[in-house]
Amino acid sequence: MKKLIIIILILKLNILSAQMSQDTGWLFVPTTTIPEDKQTHAAAGMFLAATGYAFTYGITKGNRRKSVIVGIAAPTLIGLAKEISDNQHGGTGFDSKDLLYTAASGVVVSFSLDFIVGRKNRRNKH
Repeated sequence: MKKLIIIILILKLNILSAQMSQDTGWLFVPTTTIPEDKQTHAAAGMFLAATGYAFTYGITKGNRRKSVIVGIAAPTLIGLAKEISDNQHGGTGFDSKDLLYTAASGVVVSFSLDFIVGRKNRRNKH
């Protein structure tokens, strides 16, 4: 659990330090390659997935399946709610690409964390 919290903090620090650079966005990728708005959605999805995974892993005492489900569901549902809100309240409107960036980054982070946790569990059994 401590390692998951450290991973989340490292991700958060990387995201904050990326804001200082004007040539790159949240993901250290040039804004000419991936627009800053899409990078923001991806970074938010990563953060929500890592937080959801770690929280669920701790609460369920190591249930990896539930952790992955929450890690994927959290950014997807929050991203969907945000896009619906944008559409209804005179914002930028519903943008499916924003939702895709948020959800896809959540999937990648959830499965990455699960791989790391599963590998650690396999090592401890031997």
